[in-house]
Amino acid sequence: MTDSPKIDLVLSDLEKEIRKPEPFTVVLSKNKRITFKDPFGFKLSERQRIMDLYEASQRGDADDLDLLKEILSEADFKKYRDEDLPIRTHEALTKRVMAHFQGSLGDAGKGNA
Repeated sequence: MTDSPKIDLVLSDLEKEIRKPEPFTVVLSKNKRITFKDPFGFKLSERQRIMDLYEASQRGDADDLDLLKEILSEADFKKYRDEDLPIRTHEALTKRVMAHFQGSLGDAGKGNA
């Protein structure tokens, strides 16, 4: 018998097994492209802030642009803001982006992530 505990899982192996969604890329006018970061790809230390922004924007308690600032690079957020979309289009796009990531990963902490 050995004193070493049995290893059940190596974290780097788990990382290789986890399904990760494809990036969500949008083509704006004049063929400008923006790519949304995976909202579930943030570190645990950032999770609460991102989830709070997401939930508050869903309730209408926060500006969803604050969430987009977090899930777009600074350059892509500027392109998005400069596009000056109609509110209806902006809201539909935001819902589509979140549905893309939720559909790929399931709800955070609830299922097939």
